[in-house]
Amino acid sequence: MAIRAARVLSVNVGAVREFEYNGRPAKSGIWKSPVAGRIAARGNNLDGDDQADRKAHGGPDKVIYAYAVEDARWWEQEIGRPLGYGEFGENLTTEGIEVNDALIGERWEIGTTVLEVSEPRIPCGGLESG
Repeated sequence: MAIRAARVLSVNVGAVREFEYNGRPAKSGIWKSPVAGRIAARGNNLDGDDQADRKAHGGPDKVIYAYAVEDARWWEQEIGRPLGYGEFGENLTTEGIEVNDALIGERWEIGTTVLEVSEPRIPCGGLESG
């Protein structure tokens, strides 16, 4: 059995945007884009990142969201088109990490940062009203 190294393929950040949803104004920070170089993780965000609803996303226990490229590749097959890094609103696009099997309290060392898994991702049921 081959052992594959776990790695971060992309670090993604984005600002909150206003848009129309079902005829009403809404806000979201789901749009993330890859960035080059090192990004600081401090407080409630990565530098350059923000969330519209810190109850559902972000805050001190949900600063960074990781998504596995293996899962994104599955979705590419399902929808029949390629997906870029950050399209699921993730801050870290990973490879070789079973993010769906991560355990609360598990720690990941990435560069000079140590991240601790605090909870599973819980999709939000709606969008913040503007």
